Amino acid sequence: MAEIRLDRVTRTFGAVVAVDSVSLEIEDREFLVLLGPSGCGKSTVLRLIAGLERPSAGTVYIAGRDVTGVAPRDRDLAMVFQSYALYPHMSVFDNIAFGIRRRDLSRHELKEAVNATARRLGIDGLLDRRPGQLSGGQRQRVALARAIVRRPVAFLMDEPLSNLDAKLRVQTRRELARLHEDLQTTTVYVTHDQVEAMTLGQRVAIIAAGRLQQVGRPQDVYDRPANLFVAGFIGSPPMNIVPLERTATGFQSAGGEIHVDGAHVPPGAPETLALGFRPEALQIGVPEGPAAIAFSAPLLVAEHLGAQVNLECAAGGASFVAVAPGHVRATPGESIPFWCAPGDLHFFDTRTGERLP
Repeated sequence: MAEIRLDRVTRTFGAVVAVDSVSLEIEDREFLVLLGPSGCGKSTVLRLIAGLERPSAGTVYIAGRDVTGVAPRDRDLAMVFQSYALYPHMSVFDNIAFGIRRRDLSRHELKEAVNATARRLGIDGLLDRRPGQLSGGQRQRVALARAIVRRPVAFLMDEPLSNLDAKLRVQTRRELARLHEDLQTTTVYVTHDQVEAMTLGQRVAIIAAGRLQQVGRPQDVYDRPANLFVAGFIGSPPMNIVPLERTATGFQSAGGEIHVDGAHVPPGAPETLALGFRPEALQIGVPEGPAAIAFSAPLLVAEHLGAQVNLECAAGGASFVAVAPGHVRATPGESIPFWCAPGDLHFFDTRTGERLP
């Protein structure tokens, strides 16, 4: 078990800055998710922790020890890759046992360790097979077993569920959550899938263009995004963003459809700002309580998803999405009344992208 700390870590490849002065503390036994779009630098951060990349600047600590110049094999970490990285000519048993064969274990102890780990993951009936005889989900469990049997100080997982189908991803995600609850081993997990991040992570570190944007508990990041990038990245559908300009009584959109009274806007706001509101925060119909915004907008597209319907509309010079119950029916071109409570509004500085306090 160990805490992991990055202190102003930078990694450049020629003129390209892949990781830009990232400082991050991962607590002992914590499950932290590195989340961001493809090419943002999250996998490079993981490789810097593993020692597969050397930082151009900054320091990496594991359990309080500076490991910046320490070889990967001496960091006592276990990695699980997107590609599984199993040896095709070896049996499942030998793949799992590969990482602990160098240890001073008797043949009986080695067999017991592999069998116990295989039972934990429900693959004890597959130990004599080879990877080519397994399904994708089974191969992923073998890769997990190979990491778990080592009992490392931390697990590093690089998009381990990306090659699984949707149903199997959900199942394996739950298994990972149960495994962490059982093992209580520090885990750093890389993904571009925000559903994985929100359901697995005790905290989420969001990265964009090599820079750390926000770190926090999943619900906190959802409720109070630190900037426009996080607001537009977290949530499915993501937060709606509408530009507003100051008027005599508050702020309004370019076409005047959306108006926010000055009393609802943080004091000291600039002349132009961005209004954010979650699709699920929009209510349809006449306001049933205090409303910070109330407006009507024509429907562009309705996406029926069974339990819910996503209504894409246009107002304020921008399109936005509202999430409504599945029984709601509307036709394109129809004007729909919306309203939103004061506590569901978010405001951002359009110049810096930062959240207004």
